[in-house]
Amino acid sequence: MESLPSRRKLIEVVSLHTCTRNCFGVADYAASCCRLEDRDFIQGPVTDAKATLLRLSRRFGRLVPFDEVFVRFEEGSAMFPERSTWQDPANYPAIRPVIDDTATYPCPFLGTDHRCGIYEDRPDLCRNYRCDHLQKVIDLL
Repeated sequence: MESLPSRRKLIEVVSLHTCTRNCFGVADYAASCCRLEDRDFIQGPVTDAKATLLRLSRRFGRLVPFDEVFVRFEEGSAMFPERSTWQDPANYPAIRPVIDDTATYPCPFLGTDHRCGIYEDRPDLCRNYRCDHLQKVIDLL
């Protein structure tokens, strides 16, 4: 007899599906938490920045410097002066957004397939983040 998946496994599968295919409950929308877009949103604070850099350095086989992955308050607050979340020092360090022509400002590790390119080594912030929509979906399990 086949056993049922654990709640943890269900949450993992439902989260992946929701985040890559139904983000914020919008069909065919994905990985909004990995992009700033036009919202007053920041991907920070990253509380395990040193550990994340160690994991990334092992992954890439080279020393990954802090400023390649993260942004400090002084720089970040100047990047988005109109966004209040970027003006709060408590939100740093934050993941360094890619300054792009479409003004979506994605995480540097977000793939074109809307999946995380460093999923196994991502910061705790990303590992533990659940937007309101995803949390409501998980609460139904």
